[in-house]
Amino acid sequence: MKKRSIVLFIILLAGAFFIQPAIAGEWRIPVGFSYVGGASEFLDQIEDNLEAEGYWTDASIWPVGVSVQPYYEFDFGLGVGFGVGPLILVAGDADAILLPVNASLRYAILPWAKITPYVRCGLSHIIASGDYIEGSSPGFVIAGGVEFMRHKRVGLGVEIGLDYASVEMEDQEERRRTGGDPDATDDIEAVGLTVSIQAIF
Repeated sequence: MKKRSIVLFIILLAGAFFIQPAIAGEWRIPVGFSYVGGASEFLDQIEDNLEAEGYWTDASIWPVGVSVQPYYEFDFGLGVGFGVGPLILVAGDADAILLPVNASLRYAILPWAKITPYVRCGLSHIIASGDYIEGSSPGFVIAGGVEFMRHKRVGLGVEIGLDYASVEMEDQEERRRTGGDPDATDDIEAVGLTVSIQAIF
């Protein structure tokens, strides 16, 4: 079911780009900083693993990352786009890097106005690498926000979103209890809630 949904979404996204020349619109490029709510849960799992291996934990994470979310908006308010970020880094006794990527459809409720609310939804995946990371799985992303000064050279945007993509991580404590079971892993929604402030070019 998940694979079927992903294929359907990619077809819709490709179709939207294909009809782009026939309907006037414009590219918009939001760039900003995002608070990442799932970062603390991701760090907690790393620290639990370090403690299960007998280490004094000394790992840190910065829960704010840079993101870029370019999109093409048609005259009637529908838009298609993709995004990269927010980049998440862990440093210390364990190292890890997470880079979320997404593709989404969006709709601006008042596209002609100076201030307009919007909603967007799509698919997200986390490119993940580092200690205790086994893999990652795609998930849905939904978000809503408001864009200000839309007709200026540089506008401003705020957005709140939920990203359900997950990272599969080792659970060292469970592996110790089960005698080294390699299937002892946890799925962590490493992004989760995001709160973003953006400059829109």
